[in-house]
Amino acid sequence: MKTAINGGSKKFTTSKIYNSISMQRVIPAILEQSVSDIQEKLDRVAAFVELIQLDIADGLFVPEEVMNDPGVLDLIQTTAAIDLHLMIELPEVVIEKWLHPVVRRISIHIEASEDSNASIEKIKEADKEVFLAINPETPIKKLEPYAEIIDGVLIMGVHPGYGGQEFIPSTLEKVKDARILLPERTIAVDGGVKEGIAIKLFEAGADQVAMGTGLFSATNLEKYIKKINSFKDK
Repeated sequence: MKTAINGGSKKFTTSKIYNSISMQRVIPAILEQSVSDIQEKLDRVAAFVELIQLDIADGLFVPEEVMNDPGVLDLIQTTAAIDLHLMIELPEVVIEKWLHPVVRRISIHIEASEDSNASIEKIKEADKEVFLAINPETPIKKLEPYAEIIDGVLIMGVHPGYGGQEFIPSTLEKVKDARILLPERTIAVDGGVKEGIAIKLFEAGADQVAMGTGLFSATNLEKYIKKINSFKDK
């Protein structure tokens, strides 16, 4: 039986959860403005996954501020580990505030700093997975200096900061390029992903897809997650 994780009162142990995260193909993505709405979505999917993405925005890197308070991590309860997608300027300035026990993975945007090394080092020192997120207009070659020190890449299929956008088709080619550059790293895609797009992304070389609107609109979440997972396993 899983135990709810509340970083403010419990020590977060990793061995059981982290070993299975690499096998998870669908990462539920939550972009909400209130703790209650976040909790509602966590409760809906936590029984079916080991990792859930929580979107954070500072209102600078993207126009709208979304849950830009590390204190939210003390307020939520979940049986899953948290994957933080930080859409914030200069993450190296604030990254230590987000290194919460409930967090397993942190994605920072390569466009948010001139040099991402400082943030990467701090995340690694905290024993978290570190991903570099990359916007639609940014070429994959920008990842080259970090190829050996990151755990993976989060390729944006939309412009970050808003849910419900249409998937940008050229993302498929970026996934192919990323697979060549990062043959042994996890490639995840976030934004505009629906069932048919997920199939194409897996065929292009993606390992994981973050799904928000396309997932939470499903009638049966468990069945839908299993269906998407099966595409990658074929």
